[in-house]
Amino acid sequence: MDVEKITEIIKLLRVSINNYRIYPPASQHIAGILNHLYSTLTEYLESNNSLTIGGIQHKMLINGQEVKSLTDSFVLSVLSSREINGVIFKKGMELNELSIFLEYLSTRKEKAKEDVKIIDFLKSEGVKNITVNQLKYVVLKGNEEIVQKASSQVSHLKTDPAEFMTSLREIYDTIDEIKDAGTKKDMIKVLSEKIASLKPEEIRYFFDRPLPSKIEESGLRETVISSLPQEKIREIFNDILVWYEDIKKSSSSEFDAVEHLADLRSFFGKILTSPAAKNIPFRFYEELLRVGVLEATPAWVRKEESTLIFQVDKLLEKDSSELLDPSVRDSLPGMVEKLCQSELTEMAEKLTNKMVENLKHPSLKVKSDTMKVLVQISEVFEKFKKEGMFKSLEKYFLEAVEKETDADIYRRVIDLLGRHAFRLILENRYDESVMILSLLKQHVSPDVEPDKERREIINETLVKLAGEFSGVFVSDMKSNDERRQLQAMKIIIMLGDSASDILIQIIKETEDYRIRKNSARTLKNIGEKAVRRFVESLDLTISTSTLKRAVDVFDEFSEYDLMDKVSLLLEYPDSQIKRALLKYICVIAMRSFSEGEGEKASESKKLLISKLNDKDVVIDVVRILGELKSNESVDELIRLSKIQNPNLQEEICIALGKIGERKGMPVLIKFARYKKSIFSIMSKKAVPAGVRMRAIDALKKFSKYGDGSDT
Repeated sequence: MDVEKITEIIKLLRVSINNYRIYPPASQHIAGILNHLYSTLTEYLESNNSLTIGGIQHKMLINGQEVKSLTDSFVLSVLSSREINGVIFKKGMELNELSIFLEYLSTRKEKAKEDVKIIDFLKSEGVKNITVNQLKYVVLKGNEEIVQKASSQVSHLKTDPAEFMTSLREIYDTIDEIKDAGTKKDMIKVLSEKIASLKPEEIRYFFDRPLPSKIEESGLRETVISSLPQEKIREIFNDILVWYEDIKKSSSSEFDAVEHLADLRSFFGKILTSPAAKNIPFRFYEELLRVGVLEATPAWVRKEESTLIFQVDKLLEKDSSELLDPSVRDSLPGMVEKLCQSELTEMAEKLTNKMVENLKHPSLKVKSDTMKVLVQISEVFEKFKKEGMFKSLEKYFLEAVEKETDADIYRRVIDLLGRHAFRLILENRYDESVMILSLLKQHVSPDVEPDKERREIINETLVKLAGEFSGVFVSDMKSNDERRQLQAMKIIIMLGDSASDILIQIIKETEDYRIRKNSARTLKNIGEKAVRRFVESLDLTISTSTLKRAVDVFDEFSEYDLMDKVSLLLEYPDSQIKRALLKYICVIAMRSFSEGEGEKASESKKLLISKLNDKDVVIDVVRILGELKSNESVDELIRLSKIQNPNLQEEICIALGKIGERKGMPVLIKFARYKKSIFSIMSKKAVPAGVRMRAIDALKKFSKYGDGSDT
């Protein structure tokens, strides 16, 4: 099993679902990650007929086999929420099919149409190369407990020879109780994938032993053969070579050896009927032929490999400069691809190293032609996940960032390094990614890279990368893993303006106030353009929780004039949002006054006065105007004092006392003189004791100002 490739697929699947939930379908964030996932899945499916990702009892199964290191609770929860036990990606899958599937999968269940199940949906959309096992949906109609029992039995299939057949029979007895024919067929498929994931010797035991008639008649053997992935067949082939040698050494007689070898060849013949066996490289069959397990090469086996090896051997004998002959040079990437397909890695590496020797040539033309071929070869290594071989060429591409003169080759080198940096992030190799990104970032500066075209090429790549990084970094920042958070922020800071959208998303989505504040500071350090981008993204249509998280960090942008946006957002219906905005206005007004920016402070007060008519926050506004000692608000406060609201009247008294404007004294005197009595208690003019006390306290302050000595 190609664990590394499947790990990347699962990570990309997680990021894709997140992006589909966050961004509109036409967003670049969607297109970038969709293309990356499609490319990675297609590469995997080139050498495998299908990829099955599913789960049983909170365990992730890959092609029916549990791989603990690959378990992704988020992906499992999404599949479970849509009642999916497994999704199968098939060879021939098209980009549009993947997009349709992800769009459905990422729609939260509560927003989805309950009467449209994914099996019917995919069929109606013409999606043929992505199928799902939706057992849970079927069994809710009747056999839920039976199917769950069968699933559990399959998950715990006993592989010990003494217990295997009994365990298999018990599973079939349970499956027989399932009434729905489709569900029963799906359950047998799950069982076959489980058997196909067993160790080679356990699979051999299954094929060598007679099965109970009802199991034999169900076609389980044939289904297991079809379910065998290419990696498992390679394992079996390698073990067959070992078993063959063991039989020859341990047999008591030639007759005994012949009998055991016949059984081994019979098992081998069954494995050869698997569709995946047709994609096994020739060298595996060549070895089986050499030792005698295989008497003749199967008709479908490609025989061109021996010719290819001969051609490569001849090239390795030549001088490295001869590899630059156009007829040879143009064929090298194709040769390397065939070598990788056949797993002749050592030969591919030797041929590549031979080509690398030409980089020492003094001619710029020779170096440029060599670099062009090496980029093509590296793309092959990238495709076949030959990380070590790609790594051996990485230093030459890093040098090319400074030295390459051909614009087209330069673009391909930068694009290659960008993809590599992203891949490293997905593999949690942040330090290596930082090394590449820091070099690219340096060359965006005119002081380092005077060539404008080259700077633009790098900048385009960084912007594209930022879009692809978005889902990963937002996920990192929302996690509780401090190491991931620090690594993500380090790269975000390095990317600068290219990463402003990531920071905006983090501010909007992250609950952790500390992280939001740090993100806001980073956004401010990037510059005014980034801050304006953030502010412009806020409007009256976004959710209350999102806007609350955004407004919480407004104080980080106090040097920028945000009053037009604040004025708009004050129309938001939620009172908590309004209070947070009022608090921000108060801070700005106080800071402006202390820094001698009278005009700015005056604008803030005007905005506050305009909100005195808002019943949700009028008391808060009065309180703030008092703190600001706003003489401009006294007339409005006098008008509001006539409203029969004791809480409001108390705040007006406090505010008028702090402001100290004589114009407000009559209101305070009126409130102070109206005592409750037997005659006034039923009168509308009666003033609550709390309001009267606040008025008296305020009038005392006028005495201190020298304005209330006669009251």
